[in-house]
Amino acid sequence: QGVTFSKTEVNSTAELPGATLQVFRGETADAANLVEEWVSTDTAKVIELIPGIYTMVETTAPQGYLVAESITFRVNLDGSVEIKDGENFIPAANVTVRMEDAFAPQGVTFSKTEVNGTAELPGATLQVFKGETADAANLIEEWVSTDTAKVIELTPGIYTMVETTAPQGYLVAESITFRVNLDGSVEIKDGENFIPAANATVR
Repeated sequence: QGVTFSKTEVNSTAELPGATLQVFRGETADAANLVEEWVSTDTAKVIELIPGIYTMVETTAPQGYLVAESITFRVNLDGSVEIKDGENFIPAANVTVRMEDAFAPQGVTFSKTEVNGTAELPGATLQVFKGETADAANLIEEWVSTDTAKVIELTPGIYTMVETTAPQGYLVAESITFRVNLDGSVEIKDGENFIPAANATVR
């Protein structure tokens, strides 16, 4: 029976290239029972499988993603497919085994200095929000700057850093919108463009 294997990122339907995937006969990844190994592309993979129980394994994820948990599934005599969920098997839509990869968190450094200074400036209240606006529902973290830079683990995407109160004697800085990329690099929004930030640092 033709079974479709789909590799996507979480909450996406587009195929995710670059993952090394394997299908084994049975419920374990026993090398003796390897049926097929491939690297995902922008189209789903179809493999002809006889009825029985199989396991799909991701051995390496694309850059910027976490390796997904293995999926055990059953191919039935009528060609339908069911995914193992705990002790039960749940019907799979369109004879498709779909594995999703979550983003891997990337360490981003937040540096608060005075203009033309390199030393960290303590006493500023700072916030990081998911997205391009300071929407309270999307607050990721809030902290008061110290004499060391702050590192936060963020998944790839667009964020905004806001200073809510400045240290005494300083003006509140403008907000900074930035993008975290799959490779861990950071870019700062400047007008309509994003400019690379040195050392994955938002300053």
